[in-house]
Amino acid sequence: MAFGEPSTAKIVERAREERAEVPRVTARVRGALDLLIGEYAAGAAQLAKTDGVGWSDEEHAGHVLFPGLLVALVGPAAAKPLLAGIGDVLGVPDPSPWNDAPIAPLRDRDAGLPALAAPTLLSVLERTVTAQPMDPTVLPAVLAALRSAAEHRVEGVLGEKRRRTYDHAARLTIAAGVAYALAGNAHEGQGFVQQIQARYPRHVAFQDALLVAATASRTATAWVPRRRRR
Repeated sequence: MAFGEPSTAKIVERAREERAEVPRVTARVRGALDLLIGEYAAGAAQLAKTDGVGWSDEEHAGHVLFPGLLVALVGPAAAKPLLAGIGDVLGVPDPSPWNDAPIAPLRDRDAGLPALAAPTLLSVLERTVTAQPMDPTVLPAVLAALRSAAEHRVEGVLGEKRRRTYDHAARLTIAAGVAYALAGNAHEGQGFVQQIQARYPRHVAFQDALLVAATASRTATAWVPRRRRR
């Protein structure tokens, strides 16, 4: 059954059932299910603990949790400009990102419940986050998790000089800062981005990537001053 057919309530019910019945799923699958059932605090707790390296593994939880929590936090429309380069998995027209989970109906499951065969996770999140808005008390934890994940990513890739992933680390940094701004605290968001910039003055390639990511965002355009060329 396609996701366009069942109600949002049925989708949430199916995700909740899957989360309860399948304890041995990958971190990425668990994160996706947490998002679908509105367990944003659990998703934030998991994201905050993710490693800064290892994102090349498609099962890294950050691939789903970072962009998914952005969508839940600021809404699908406001989040979409931030997803370029960091939320690609949400737009994959494939029933996976849950490759290792038994998403097809289990033997004893009501056949009337829809299978998790979404055309994209983003299209489903657009429905479930509307039906399950984030509790304001969870907001600080989600923002802190986004910030922590971005910091860990920057520390990881710069520490190991993984130049090919500087762009990804920069995009996460800007997205986390903009999330603060969209949540009503632009000062905190700008401060975070500028702290990251100041922390790594000798990493020229990363500084350039940070500037590109900032200028691509209407909110963060002026947050990253251009470096003085010698």
